Amino acid sequence: MKLANYSRGCPAAFGRLVVFTIATLVALPGRASSQDSGESRTIAWKSGSYTIRRQDIETKRRLLAVTSAATDVKHFVVQLDQPLTTSKRTELQDAGLELQQPLGRDAFFAAWRPSGDVDLVSADPTILAIERIRTQWKLHPDLLAKSPPNWTSVPSDGRGPDRFAVYLLLHWDEIPNGDVIDAIHRRGGRIVGDLSSVKGAVAELPLEEIGAIAGFEEVSWIEPALPRLQPANDFTRWRCTVDAVQSAPYGLQGNGISVYDGAAWS
Repeated sequence: MKLANYSRGCPAAFGRLVVFTIATLVALPGRASSQDSGESRTIAWKSGSYTIRRQDIETKRRLLAVTSAATDVKHFVVQLDQPLTTSKRTELQDAGLELQQPLGRDAFFAAWRPSGDVDLVSADPTILAIERIRTQWKLHPDLLAKSPPNWTSVPSDGRGPDRFAVYLLLHWDEIPNGDVIDAIHRRGGRIVGDLSSVKGAVAELPLEEIGAIAGFEEVSWIEPALPRLQPANDFTRWRCTVDAVQSAPYGLQGNGISVYDGAAWS
């Protein structure tokens, strides 16, 4: 994983720590909620809980039909009413709906293919609802509150406002393109490193521009960068929940695991 060490005292990101952290970025691990039922599910977004209620076929069909005719919206939250199976994933993908990052409680980010079968997908009884993605769901609470950690601050060089170091992730079907990169540069930011294994980048952005970048269709999540690692890192194992996965009943050690990476951002 290619990551840039920040200059001027900014944090240096380290691959394994980043990967463990990103595993639970957008939504908290799903647990049964008192609000959950056969007619609704509650997603515990990092920015706050949101309850999705069952939609009728016409509501889902109308949303997919409008999206098929659009060119700038193709990602949704799809809420299922039961656990996803391999056969159901394949069935939906063949019909034009690709389920991507899991959000807990049988919900997923998803990408819609404009040529997909609107009638087949909207009538699928396992799909509780399809929701447009709200920008606040894609932002870490510290960024929503405009109070990022001090260690992410990049002092101004005198030619603009201070910038803040963030991790920026794309939806799984996206590739870094000129629109997002150009917008970052136009708004006084820059790309300083790759997170190619998780379709993302390390970026520096003015605080007031972070929300605008999160609003791009391709972006799935933005959070503050981690602090520079220091000689005393006793908290790191706890923060990454390493003790939990290496202890009983899991006993995982990472043996035989390989990580592929290829640079994509420029």
